[in-house]
Amino acid sequence: MRRIISIVVVGLLWSAQYPYGAESQVPRAQYDLAQLLSIALERNPSLAVGEADVGASRGRLLGAKAYPNPELTIGVGPGRALEGPPNRGTEESIKFSQPLEWVFKRSARIRSAEHDVEAYEMERKDGVLRVTAAVTAAFYELLGAQRESTLAFQMFTAVEQLASMARKRVDAGEAPKFERVKAEVELQRATKEVERAQSYVAQTRAALVAMVGKDLGAAFEVQGEFPERRADWKLESLLDAAMRQHPRLLVRERDRARRAATLDSVRASRVPDVSLFGGLEREIDRESYRAGLTIPLPLWSQRQGEIAEAAATVRRAEAEVQQARLELVKALTQAFERYRIAHGQIEVFHQGLLRQAEDAAEIARKSYQFGEISLLEFLDAQRVAFQTTREFYQAQVDLAVSLATLERLTGGLP
Repeated sequence: MRRIISIVVVGLLWSAQYPYGAESQVPRAQYDLAQLLSIALERNPSLAVGEADVGASRGRLLGAKAYPNPELTIGVGPGRALEGPPNRGTEESIKFSQPLEWVFKRSARIRSAEHDVEAYEMERKDGVLRVTAAVTAAFYELLGAQRESTLAFQMFTAVEQLASMARKRVDAGEAPKFERVKAEVELQRATKEVERAQSYVAQTRAALVAMVGKDLGAAFEVQGEFPERRADWKLESLLDAAMRQHPRLLVRERDRARRAATLDSVRASRVPDVSLFGGLEREIDRESYRAGLTIPLPLWSQRQGEIAEAAATVRRAEAEVQQARLELVKALTQAFERYRIAHGQIEVFHQGLLRQAEDAAEIARKSYQFGEISLLEFLDAQRVAFQTTREFYQAQVDLAVSLATLERLTGGLP
């Protein structure tokens, strides 16, 4: 009865993945990494927000470059002469004024706006790196989950064959009844492993859909190969590249430059802006022309408070730059160590561990078939081979994810 239940459960799980028992009967959508990255970079809402922020900053730059508008004052009204004949008529006045902004204040304001545009452009690049790394990591996690699921079903098939073999040996009196019980227990364990693997596939598939930002269809699959191993990188070179080009760090540096330019603009504003004016006044009995210069006198306020505030923001920006560098060094060092460990594990597998485990399982299968070893010994060898292959897949996923993380943290691997 346990065996029947196990086969039914696995059959339901397998039919959920491959309806009607045949994968070829129901074609499912398949995506490679390039397709998913293209969709994500087009659909991800955070990138649209970054693009809008860049557009807004460019608008502020246009505003910073604009010159002050002139003023035109026109006055008309009735009037009469206070001396002489009682003449009455219309009096007019026209006045034109053009503010002249202090050149150093204007140039500092424009520099501040330019650094603001550069900062948002770096933010957008950093957003692209984050989305690319997240989609890449989710892709390889799903790819690894798919391979683990296939491996788990293969393990179940092998255990099911083992259980059938054990029953025949027990019925023939060649083995004790304990072997049948042990084989049935192992079959239950393999059933749970298939269920766990299928659940992990569903979880990683949902995570990838969330990263891509688009419905990819029911029970889609990913296809591709894990990235090749790279062993020629040094942590120092990666840190040097990150300090030169990582967008997040460049954002902090541009922000510091923007605040420094704002401080220069506030300091330059202590020099008042003057205004040139000219005008015409036509009265009942006379007409006059005027031209002059308006100069505000900074007697009571020389913007000491604004200057102190701007200077404090510059000091804060400098501290944020240092903090960003320290955090980047920490994150990059941790990612490099994960990459190094995963790379070393894969080297061990390729040097013969994977093949040795498979050969040991095959030898144990034949030995058990001829009664040379016990069931427990055969199960141990088979379990070791399964676990070794599974760890190899996990190491491949770890290497791929660590490479995606290094790509993000360096701003582009050299």
